[in-house]
Amino acid sequence: MDYLQISVAFSLSMRYTIFMEKNLLQYLNQLTFRIDEANYVDIENDYVGMGITWSSIVAYYPYNRLYLITEGKATLILKDRQINLIPDHLYFIPAYSVISSEHTHHLGHYYMHFQITSALSNIPDFLDFSHITDATESDRAMFRTLCENFPAQNAEQFFLSEGAFRMLLSKPLANANILDSYATRFMGVLEYINNNLEKQLTLREIADVAHLNEKYFCQLFRKAFNTSPWDYVLNQRINKSLVLLLDKNLTVKQIAYMLGFADEFYFSRLFKKRLGISPNKFRSNL
Repeated sequence: MDYLQISVAFSLSMRYTIFMEKNLLQYLNQLTFRIDEANYVDIENDYVGMGITWSSIVAYYPYNRLYLITEGKATLILKDRQINLIPDHLYFIPAYSVISSEHTHHLGHYYMHFQITSALSNIPDFLDFSHITDATESDRAMFRTLCENFPAQNAEQFFLSEGAFRMLLSKPLANANILDSYATRFMGVLEYINNNLEKQLTLREIADVAHLNEKYFCQLFRKAFNTSPWDYVLNQRINKSLVLLLDKNLTVKQIAYMLGFADEFYFSRLFKKRLGISPNKFRSNL
């Protein structure tokens, strides 16, 4: 390879790197976050005598989570892998991913549940990042600050809790890279789907967003996400229903109609088929 070829290759590489970093920042700028819970729990000491185990409350919770383990060990069984939780490590657990868990009787951990409220909320589809990182004393201090000031009662507590949250989230995302994959090409499509879950969407309508014919669109979509466009729509509706079911003022029928289902019975059948329990049972468990 001569000097000119090396120069051209280097120039193209730099442009590609700048392009990917620009896309990464554009994607991160679209994300908005909402903290739902933050606390420290020792499973043995805090739940003893209550008949409650971590396994009974941890599965399929509809939020993203950050865990910092201080003592003991546990195992999380996710849809696609198993994670062993050990002390002095920080763990990012994506929403809707936990199937079950196992733990020793003594498990001390800081935890934070949070939602990514923007349309492109499933960040593992778009980012390559470290789900497990080493935890420092500074991370423990950030968690303590978050727990002491959330939920905020004044402006000072708001900024302290939000700042601590973002500092903690920066650990797994510090070296994130946007995935150079088919998934990134469908950002607009996923945003359209997630913003229109209440509508009677059609495959033609979704394919038009990508400016592709239906057959070719389905092929590319399946290659990117290992599922069909329609199954993706149904999964997103079920995922959103988990959050809506937290609102006891909404009936199952109202939630079904809010998510574009023709009737509550189809929604309930689909919900039970995918999660193994009915919407009402899921709500009562919560």
